[in-house]
Amino acid sequence: MGAVGPALVTRRPSGNYLIAARKSLDVSARHGATVDWRLMGPEGEDVTYQEGDL
Repeated sequence: MGAVGPALVTRRPSGNYLIAARKSLDVSARHGATVDWRLMGPEGEDVTYQEGDL
């Protein structure tokens, strides 16, 4: 992911996990921060999006 700080991990209603991490320290008043994210299952496996995951 190439993050500049700790990742934020949240458990979604489907039981999957959403991992989000900032890509840089820069923050734009117009666009906010640039974030990489990944959705994964409880065992770290790749999963498909389910309603409510994002």
